[in-house]
Amino acid sequence: MTDKLVEFLEELSRALIASGNSVSETERILRGIAESQNVEVEVSVLPTMLIIKAGGETSRMSLAAQSPGVMPLHQVTKIYRLIDAVRSGGTEISDALDELREIVGGPHRFGRYGMFLGYLLLSVGIAFLIQPDLNLVVYSSLLSVISGALIVLGYGNRRLSLIMPVLASFTVSGVAFFLIRAGAVTGNLTLIVPPLIYFIPGVTLTTGIYELASGELVSGSSRVIYGCMVLLLLFLVS
Repeated sequence: MTDKLVEFLEELSRALIASGNSVSETERILRGIAESQNVEVEVSVLPTMLIIKAGGETSRMSLAAQSPGVMPLHQVTKIYRLIDAVRSGGTEISDALDELREIVGGPHRFGRYGMFLGYLLLSVGIAFLIQPDLNLVVYSSLLSVISGALIVLGYGNRRLSLIMPVLASFTVSGVAFFLIRAGAVTGNLTLIVPPLIYFIPGVTLTTGIYELASGELVSGSSRVIYGCMVLLLLFLVS
């Protein structure tokens, strides 16, 4: 029972970190689940590492590396519903572990075509907010087709997702500069912001600042540094 609980807490911690949860909130959730199972646990969570010791006997340390972007919101909703079910005693730990793996490993809610269309709609909306000029919005939408295709291509591929920010920013900025140089479009570099909005680490920076304000110096500073480095990388490549 304890082994299954620790395994479930490990998988759950990875999912919560991937959804953008702060380490303090993740630790609180893990302890709450352990208390509902009448098991005493010691938990230490960092953005890329988890240490759990349960019942004074079973312990586990694992890595939880993050990919660019955030977990789809429908998966986050299902995870929190599962947490509530486990806390209330409505779901056994072994069943909860299987369900959690099914949630995390499941396909995108609307498939690859739906993800591509949703990203185009998001990019067009951001373009209208930044500069409501029809000419710029049209060209920005064309660039979003390129970045959206790359995102769909790398979805679920861990290795490809690591280089996707560089690949997408280089491709999009290259096409944008070519269009500007050819005189096809006039404007500033805000043209490339909507197509690359997926790669801007807003959630990481927001969570990092929250953790710094909460006294979580290690996790907060690591998230902020990581977010700033991604922004710097996008800036240099673009």
